[in-house]
Amino acid sequence: HILHREHLGLEMHGTIETPGRADGELLLRPYTEERFQKFARDSQDGNTMHQVMWSWCRKRVPVSHECTNGCVDYCSHCRHCRNHCNSHREKLLPLQVEPDDSVYARLPEYDYATDKFILGLAADNRMGVLQEVRELIERHGLEEVVAVDLKHRHFQMPSGHVLLEERHIEAQESVMKAASPTVPMIPFAFVLSDGDFKPYEFVHAECESAAHGLELVRNSLEFLEEMRSLLMKHGVKDILGIHILHREHLGLEMHGTIETPGRADGELLLRPYTEERFQKFARDSQDGNTMHQVMWSWCRKRVPVSHECTNGCVDYCSHCRHCRNHCNSHREKLLPLQVEPDDSVYARLPEYDYATDKFILGLAADNRMGVLQEVRELIERHGLEEVVAVDLKHRHFQMPSGHVLLEERHIEAQESVMKAASPTVPMIPFAFVLSDGDFKPYEFVHAECESAAHGLELVRNSLEFLEEMRSLLMKHGVKDILGIHILHREH
Repeated sequence: HILHREHLGLEMHGTIETPGRADGELLLRPYTEERFQKFARDSQDGNTMHQVMWSWCRKRVPVSHECTNGCVDYCSHCRHCRNHCNSHREKLLPLQVEPDDSVYARLPEYDYATDKFILGLAADNRMGVLQEVRELIERHGLEEVVAVDLKHRHFQMPSGHVLLEERHIEAQESVMKAASPTVPMIPFAFVLSDGDFKPYEFVHAECESAAHGLELVRNSLEFLEEMRSLLMKHGVKDILGIHILHREHLGLEMHGTIETPGRADGELLLRPYTEERFQKFARDSQDGNTMHQVMWSWCRKRVPVSHECTNGCVDYCSHCRHCRNHCNSHREKLLPLQVEPDDSVYARLPEYDYATDKFILGLAADNRMGVLQEVRELIERHGLEEVVAVDLKHRHFQMPSGHVLLEERHIEAQESVMKAASPTVPMIPFAFVLSDGDFKPYEFVHAECESAAHGLELVRNSLEFLEEMRSLLMKHGVKDILGIHILHREH
């Protein structure tokens, strides 16, 4: 930090930073005991103040800087903090209802969500979070209306579409699939994003229970604000959210519903849970597919009360109705290694710390080396050891929209530079991550790189290798962090 705030006076304690006088502003003033005490008196919702700058100058002031996590989001109708404004709460509406296709696109994949909440949290911690949610819902009298569920996505949504539930009442089932937001619909599932609850799942507008529940929840502003604080406090705002109960047509089974791949590409099928259906899933399960509870409800009068979901196949061969992973007849048409640049692939990569925490620190050394040994044996079995490596997928910075990560090789200097570039530049992909069932590229090199071009051709023609690699990564739960790297850096 370059010192430059002489205008803020001679107070040796430095400066104090608090919310400004308008939305999205911060106010810096000389520290005074009076200002500090005023912050302490006004502080709510666990706001804290800490020193965030240290200076050792002898001639200049200020020498330190105090900062608060207090409110910087003000009610647009007055100058009170948005969280604490009582006069205009009805105009703030932290629950949005308009369809926005970008909300679903930003959801975590099923494996990440279950790894973080079901497997990553100790049972006591997980049940503690759910107990707090239950007490909050019951305190506001919403237990017959609201459940909490694990936010995740199973497949890629076509641009400009949202996930819509079609209820087939006589058949006692629902089908979730992509639909245009021009269809009359009601939101029922919400995830916390940018401070508001935003919808990502919808049902046709004639669903009366969804419409009634939505009205009750929208008018429960204190509940929404407390739920927001609770999810943020426990660090689960990206994976837990609000679900409005509305599926009475799925029967009286107290165990709830079961969600499996649908009958067509990009569909999910919801039906009443039965032991027979569960056992059929267990018998048919391949590639390490798992089933977890992903919804929790504490209603006493309504059913279903929970919801089981699987990471089984939801991507079917377009030439037949077999699961894409298990279709033998049309393998040559599927090409599970994509090569076209897509800027969204890099954006969905985990950050460096998450990837290293999960694989380097989170796995015991024996387990980690076991995974790598299996990868080595697979690569060698297909004769690709001079062509293919495996690497830890991660991102270091935010990519400008519409750009991909391109390697510039400086051969004489014996170095390479990775930086953002327009995909209009001729390029060859060399690094691939498993996403939505296919290996998708996220790093590229200029098209004149012969070794990358040769390696890509060999790998694209090794369909059995790609399918076995996909199965291996899914079996070990590392498909989000390990992937394929084509060797090309002889320089």
